Amino acid sequence: MTSINYLSKLPSETSPRRLCLRKAVDCQYAALATADPQARRWYLRLAKHWREMADTADLATRQTPSKEKDGVVISFPRRTKR
Repeated sequence: MTSINYLSKLPSETSPRRLCLRKAVDCQYAALATADPQARRWYLRLAKHWREMADTADLATRQTPSKEKDGVVISFPRRTKR
């Protein structure tokens, strides 16, 4: 899955909406790749939540005046193998 703990020089690459949509697509691909029905439902639910966060980020961006826009970085730590 795509990590969201990076910054880019391009504004379109760090937009919260775009990053959330990228994670939603990753969850959908993971759902297609798994044979376990319970895991598939879990990934599809995650994808739905990522799309909802993208919509929320999009609304927040539209409501914020242009000179007050702040970027958002979402960082998920990787699981370590024990």
